[in-house]
Amino acid sequence: MPIQDFLPPPDVALELQPEELAIPLLKLLINENAAKTGSLNLLSFVGSGQLDEYAGEKHDKIDRAIAEAWIWLEREGMLVPNPSKSSRDWLYGRLYTLQRVESVIHFLYEAEL
Repeated sequence: MPIQDFLPPPDVALELQPEELAIPLLKLLINENAAKTGSLNLLSFVGSGQLDEYAGEKHDKIDRAIAEAWIWLEREGMLVPNPSKSSRDWLYGRLYTLQRVESVIHFLYEAEL
């Protein structure tokens, strides 16, 4: 699936706080993770060129926003080191965590109504 199916438009993404961009990013990463090697790496992800078409001329700013959201996901334990890799830089996204986060967001949204 294209990045645009997961991330908001670049202008919107740049206005979000790292924790707000982190959830759609996690969905994208879990999709990427399942479709490919089972491991994720920030430098490989932003350097792969797949963000170029999505971000256009805002590529550098989007790279930084993605990096900030990525680090937030790591800090929160939603991206964790892959024990089958020799470097701590290779991670995987926790699908269980995404499901829990979505459940909490849905609960909070329902409570506001």
